[in-house]
Amino acid sequence: MEISLESIQEVEDPYQAFVDSIKNSGIFSRYRNNLHRFLKLIPNQVYLDTLNKIPENDSIEELSKLFVEVGQKNPKIIQNIIAAFIKGDRKKVDEGKISPNTFPTHVKPIRRLLDANAIPIHWKSLHRLFPRGSVSKDRAYTKEELQNMMYSAIDITDKVIIAVFSSAGFCLESWNYFTWKDVVFFENDDGIFKGAAILIYRGDPESYWTHMTPEACNYLVEYQELWKSQTGSYPLPDDLLLKITKTPFVRRLNAFEVKKGLIDLQKRLV
Repeated sequence: MEISLESIQEVEDPYQAFVDSIKNSGIFSRYRNNLHRFLKLIPNQVYLDTLNKIPENDSIEELSKLFVEVGQKNPKIIQNIIAAFIKGDRKKVDEGKISPNTFPTHVKPIRRLLDANAIPIHWKSLHRLFPRGSVSKDRAYTKEELQNMMYSAIDITDKVIIAVFSSAGFCLESWNYFTWKDVVFFENDDGIFKGAAILIYRGDPESYWTHMTPEACNYLVEYQELWKSQTGSYPLPDDLLLKITKTPFVRRLNAFEVKKGLIDLQKRLV
């Protein structure tokens, strides 16, 4: 085998290098979305000042290319951009909008893009800006409180959240990623539910299974009927698990909205 001069001089597309660096297909979508969200926050003035040009569009491919070009020319600017992003996200942690335990998943895709394109960044100094891992000040709801919340819940979506959340015991941000294929129902021979398993963080190296009660299964099946009445069909395996139920359009009911709903239920009990 001979290494050609053309292969040495060939310049790999920065975004493709990012894609090729992710071996686990399960986390690719999450990494891609978080990276794109970050790149779209960067002002065009940064590119104009550094490269004397601005992005032709806001596609992830175009923004990745220019971001890497800035890093090749001036890594310090890239370091400052990431630091500003971390500080902004840390503020969201302080406001309770995101968890410090899942905060690193917003930064990992950025590092993956830069590492894949050999952009030198002093990550140790950036890690010092990360919020500390959470030591939750919240306590688990008592059985009586859960029963009262379920009694006060009118919407089937609220009942699903309470039953699934309390029995499976996962962290709040997991609601941002669930799809229907993450739920596996178990039935007795007579068709009565024995329970279910739900996969947390599908495709992530730290993914794991946990269980749900038969009651949670029944509410999920009831929720599927609501889904069908609003959209005309039952949810498919790749459809998100919970949607905003007041519209026929499928938009995820995310972790922040789930938390808000639980807080509203708590207020009804006061």
